[in-house]
This record gives sequence, structure tokens and C-alpha cells, in this order.
Amino acid sequence: MKKFSKKNKKIVGSISLERFVHFQCGSCRRWWGIGDAPIRKEWYCPWCAVKQTFVDKMSKDLS
Repeated sequence: MKKFSKKNKKIVGSISLERFVHFQCGSCRRWWGIGDAPIRKEWYCPWCAVKQTFVDKMSKDLS
């Protein structure tokens, strides 16, 4: 029977990516975030419940 040591065994890990989106409400100015948020322009603020349009500052377009 063969004995395996950890020195001889190749350990392989894995990674995954998550897109985390930060929002700032235009009405109450509070922040919130959503991991892997769907791409859309209109959101409700979870703090003040105001529906509003958001623009991506990086690309200037979320579509």
C-alpha cells in the first residue's frame, strides 16, 4: 500500500469573481451596495424608498 504525503500532492485552489455595485441615493444621500447586481438604470433606495435613475460614473452608461 502506497502512502501519500502532502509534499508530493499538488494542491489546487479556485477563485470566483463578484461584481459589487455601490449606490448613493440622490434623495437621502445614503449609500448601499449589492453584490452581482443586475444591470439596470432604475433602483429604489432601501433607506428612503425613492425610485431613481442611476448613471455609472465609470462608463456613463449602464446599458
